Amino acid sequence: MEKITKTSGLVSVKTGELPHRTNIGGYGLTYIGNFDDVLCADCANQWDAEGIAENVVGGFVHWEGAPLVCDNCNCAIESEYGDPDEEGTG
Repeated sequence: MEKITKTSGLVSVKTGELPHRTNIGGYGLTYIGNFDDVLCADCANQWDAEGIAENVVGGFVHWEGAPLVCDNCNCAIESEYGDPDEEGTG
């Protein structure tokens, strides 16, 4: 997993939000909060640009594996390529 750092640099000048997807490939982005909490893109964008810089420390694409759970809203964050341990995949 390649971790994105300096999330303040990812905040859109136009919208003041972090992206939900990568520019190339359109892969979903998952973010990491100050306390190593997992955040979906919607929850990572609950703050303004300054709050994002203070509260979101990084991000990544969840490539493969079981779904992650957002520590804020409890939504499932599906991996891009599924779970190789799940029956019927691979």
